[in-house]
Amino acid sequence: MEFTIAFSFTTQNDADTLSAQLTITDNNEISLESNQPVQISPVWSATPPLTAVSFGQKSLALTAAPNTSSSPQSIKVTLPIKAVGTSLSGKFESAGVIVNAQYQFLGYSNSGRIAVGNFTIPFPN
Repeated sequence: MEFTIAFSFTTQNDADTLSAQLTITDNNEISLESNQPVQISPVWSATPPLTAVSFGQKSLALTAAPNTSSSPQSIKVTLPIKAVGTSLSGKFESAGVIVNAQYQFLGYSNSGRIAVGNFTIPFPN
């Protein structure tokens, strides 16, 4: 089974530069072969310029250009997950700044926050 999930990453402070990494630590994978592409989009009015983005079957990482806007930086990454079992487990990290992360399953009401460190997200049923 596949689910499409949107992860939103937002810096807490106005001057911080967004940098985030999410690693899947269980048997689930990001589906890179399906017809659904990985999408990067704005959360608010504009997506900050990115200096690095990488995706693999078990991870996603992104780094924005230095923040000169005096507003928090925020990015939404939407991707398909090959679901195995009843939940998605992983580790969320940010580099040196406080980044808030949220998830939303597309087509479902399942959503929530992800704290830095290890996390488990139940799949919709």
